[in-house]
Amino acid sequence: VGFYQIMKIAVAPTVIALELLMFRKLPSPRIIASVLVVCIGIAVATISDAQIASNVLGILVGVAATLMTALYQTWAGSKQKELHASSFQLLNAYTPLATVFLGLLVP
Repeated sequence: VGFYQIMKIAVAPTVIALELLMFRKLPSPRIIASVLVVCIGIAVATISDAQIASNVLGILVGVAATLMTALYQTWAGSKQKELHASSFQLLNAYTPLATVFLGLLVP
């Protein structure tokens, strides 16, 4: 299992943790059990891959990217509920600004 896939899978438990911390929102026990199984799988895949464990900078970047993705998903979900907007309306509202920022950040 590649490191990218591990970090993508780690977004779901990170979103749950952020929603719990920020909104005191706790998912159902079935969802928690499912995410717990995913976390165990992530731990087994990460511990058993010596190449992943040896690249500290890569781990830090991967964890930061996972955290930012989870923060974005949490923010987008809360804004969508707050504004009573569809996902397309929300995407249409922020894409122009995101494009400008991305254009400035990418050389």
